[in-house]
Amino acid sequence: MQNLYKKFKPDKQKVMVYNNENFNYTFSDQESYDDLYSKNVIIYRCINLIAKNIANIPCNLKNEDGIILHNHDLHKLIKKPNKHNNWFSLIDSVITDLLLYGNIYLFKSYDEVIKLNSNELKVISDSAGNPYKYKYGNKEHGANDEQLLHIKLTNPYSPWEGMSPIETIKKSASLYDTITKYNKSILDNGGRISGALIFDEQLTEAQRQILKDQLNSNYTGSDKAGKVILLEGNAKWKEMSISPKDIDFHQGKLNSAKEIALAFGVPPVMLGIQDSSFNHYKEARLHFWEDTILPLANMILNQLQSWLVQEDNLKLEYDFSNIPALFAKTEDYKKHIDSLSFLSEHEKRQLCGYKK
Repeated sequence: MQNLYKKFKPDKQKVMVYNNENFNYTFSDQESYDDLYSKNVIIYRCINLIAKNIANIPCNLKNEDGIILHNHDLHKLIKKPNKHNNWFSLIDSVITDLLLYGNIYLFKSYDEVIKLNSNELKVISDSAGNPYKYKYGNKEHGANDEQLLHIKLTNPYSPWEGMSPIETIKKSASLYDTITKYNKSILDNGGRISGALIFDEQLTEAQRQILKDQLNSNYTGSDKAGKVILLEGNAKWKEMSISPKDIDFHQGKLNSAKEIALAFGVPPVMLGIQDSSFNHYKEARLHFWEDTILPLANMILNQLQSWLVQEDNLKLEYDFSNIPALFAKTEDYKKHIDSLSFLSEHEKRQLCGYKK
């Protein structure tokens, strides 16, 4: 057993999550995550769509009777987690970092809850590869420190380190950006690849360079597309343009965008990359909430419940009463309950969430 342990003993350098100086990531490159978020419009839109919707769900502290405890210190804390953030801004940044890096760290101190910068956090592991200490700047905290909350997405490679959804769509994101750059290059060249100038006599190096400079300055660029080329001497122009079908990468770019949306659980119609009727958009929005927003929002709330709430009779609870995307389903449910003749009015009110 000792020989097996030595053989498969984890490398301490490989279990480090963050590094302050190089901003390295164990299983993926966090720098590329930042670049993709800032430069890829589909990734940016997906993350912001999820983050803003979850952050927009009001959260309240209730007792066992369902009464909101407005004057409770914990209720005030979730409304104003710290002097720089309210509930919306904190959750918005939490979800953004979680989808971007797969990990998020929160720290509570007295009457504040603060989100730590993931790129400044360093996890120290023991000889077995398990984290035993978190280092943030000059401060250190044990892995079981109740002041620190680590929220992570599922990672098949590590039980204590989350994995970003971007890891699954790096190739699609790279293809999307490559096609965008290529199409811009085509546009800069007037929508076609250049032709060829054919001379009866061989040019000197100086003549060749002068000709290149003149072509670049006078005929290159989208603003000079279609301009007539003036040829002198025995020069002949051979057209080498390609058809619009050959340069149309729209379908490939569209497929890449759909794969990115799939990884984040965002219906393509909500990103404007798929034509749809109003009813289709309405259904897609409902599925987006049921399949993406609610599971992730509930995961965050359950983590906060276990971390912040110490009293068994208190509970953090979302208020979905003002969420437009859920109105239609709620109304259909109430109509269904109202049609059940074997239930009393009191039972119907209870099933619809109304109090006595």
